[in-house]
Amino acid sequence: TLPVFLPALLLLGAGLVVYANSFSIPFLFDDHFEILRNPDVKKVEPFFSYLTRARGIPTWSFALNYQWGGQEVWGYHLLNLTVHLASALVVYALTFTTLRLPSLGGRYRGREHVLAGLTALIFTVHPLQTMAVSYIVQRTESIAAFFYFLSLLFFARAETAQGGVVGEQQHAESHDLRHGGHGHR
Repeated sequence: TLPVFLPALLLLGAGLVVYANSFSIPFLFDDHFEILRNPDVKKVEPFFSYLTRARGIPTWSFALNYQWGGQEVWGYHLLNLTVHLASALVVYALTFTTLRLPSLGGRYRGREHVLAGLTALIFTVHPLQTMAVSYIVQRTESIAAFFYFLSLLFFARAETAQGGVVGEQQHAESHDLRHGGHGHR
C-alpha cells in the first residue's frame, strides 16, 4: 500500500513543476482593474466584511497579497498555485471517498489511492487549468472550484458516515438489486 502522504507529495511536486514558469507573468487584462486599481485591495479589512461583497473572498485574498508584497506578482502567483494545489488535494480525497462508496460494492478496493491519485494528477496538470493558475484574477474561479469540491467531499463523507441517510439508502438499494430485489423497501 502507498504511504498516505505520497500521493499528496506527488501532486504538489507535479503542480510546482508544471506551473513554476508562471511566477513571473505580469499583471494582465482584468488584473489591472480588479487588483491594481481596486481601492478594496489596498487595505485589509476584517474578514467578515468581505462576505457581504460580490467576490468577497477573492478580494480579501488580493488584499492580503497586496499587503504582503504590494504589486510584486510572485506572491499573487504563489497564492494562485496554492489554491489550485489545495483543490487538487480535495479532488484526491473526493475521488478516494467516491471509490469507497457502499454502492460500488468494493469494486475498487485496494486501488482507491492509485485511481484517486491519477484523477487528481490529471486535474492538477491539465492544460485547461493553466488560466486559473497563471492569470492572477482567475483565482476567483480557483477559489470557487475549491469550495465546490470541498462541499462535495463533505457531503460524500457525511452520507457515508454511520447514520447517513443517502448512503444507507443507496447501499440498501444496491444490495437489493444485486440479490434479485426490486430496490424498494
